Amino acid sequence: TGKFIKYIGHSGEGPGEYLLATALFMDRDDNFYIQDIAKSSILKFGNQGYLFEKMFRIKNPGNKILIDSSGNMFFYQLNSDSGYLFFKYAPDGKLIKSAIKPENQNQRLFISRFNLGGIVDTHEDGILGLFPAEYKIYVFDYKLNVKKILTANSSTYFQPQMDSFPNDLSPYGFSREHSKWWGKQLRPASIYYLGNKLFMVVLAKFVNMSVTFFVNIHDLDGNTYAEGLSIPYNGIIKYAQNGYIYILEDSGINEKGEITPLKLHRFKILIKK
Repeated sequence: TGKFIKYIGHSGEGPGEYLLATALFMDRDDNFYIQDIAKSSILKFGNQGYLFEKMFRIKNPGNKILIDSSGNMFFYQLNSDSGYLFFKYAPDGKLIKSAIKPENQNQRLFISRFNLGGIVDTHEDGILGLFPAEYKIYVFDYKLNVKKILTANSSTYFQPQMDSFPNDLSPYGFSREHSKWWGKQLRPASIYYLGNKLFMVVLAKFVNMSVTFFVNIHDLDGNTYAEGLSIPYNGIIKYAQNGYIYILEDSGINEKGEITPLKLHRFKILIKK
C-alpha cells in the first residue's frame, strides 16, 4: 500500500550502523543485508523485526550481490583487484571461488564507473551473470561453475556487442573522446529474473548527460520474447520479481512549471510462449 513501516538501522559508526549504504539485498529467509562501502563491510538484520545480528568485512565492494539458501554470497565486482567479475563468499566472508576474467581490463575498469551488468538468482536453475562488454549471459551453478553461455543469435541494435576500449584512452578519466565511444551504442545495464525460466536484460542508451532504458526478455533456452521495449515514463527499473517490475519515475518540472514528485510504478509482465 506504500504505508511506511519502519527504519532498518541508521547512520553511524556503531554496531548495526552504516556510513555509506550501497547494495541492499535479502536472502531466501527474508533476512536483510546492507553493504557499507565506507567500512568495507556487510551488515545482517534478522527477519524477526529486522534487528541487527552481525557484521563481516569484505575486501572489495560488490556492484550487485545475492545470497543462496546456505548463506553463501555471490558478488558481481567490476572493480576487484584480481580482475575477476564473479565471486563466491562463505557466510563468514571468506572467498571461496572467482570466475570470468575479461580480456580487456581497461574496459572493465571504465565500465565500473557506470555500474553496469549484474548477477541474479533463478532459485532453481542457478545464477545468471551479465558483463556488458558483450551480450552474453553466463549461467552458473551454485558452485560458480559455468553451465552454459547464452549469446545473441546475431548482433542487433538491441543485442549489441561492445567495441573494444580504445588503447589511447585512460580507463580512469572521462573526456569528450570517452563520451563519443560510450554513446555509440546501447549498453547492457542490468539483469533480472522474472520466474518461469524467463529473464530480462535492461539496456541503457547514453546521450550526453541523459540516459534512456530499453528491455529485452529471453528464456534460459536462448529464445527471445521481447526486444527493445521502451520503459514507460522514461523511468528506471529498480526491482523485478515473479513477473512484476517496479519502475521509478524521476521528479521533474511539467509544462506549467510545477515540480512533479518521484513516483513508483508497478507493472505485470505477461508473456505468451
